[in-house]
Amino acid sequence: MYSGSILAGLSFLLIVAMLVLIVVSILVPFFIMRIRREAIETNANLEKIIRIIEQQSGRGNGTSPKINTTI
Repeated sequence: MYSGSILAGLSFLLIVAMLVLIVVSILVPFFIMRIRREAIETNANLEKIIRIIEQQSGRGNGTSPKINTTI
């Protein structure tokens, strides 16, 4: 008598678990792609900052740094 209701409960839990796994397997790649895209954007921004610092120090364009010799 109880075996039918136990099997029904277990099958329901199995279906719910499978649905959760399907949803997770769909959403995780989207989060990975978002993190990857943000990392690429961050690297591009850091390259711009490094380029600006190098240009200000004179290293970026092959010239020596400008030294103010006026007193």
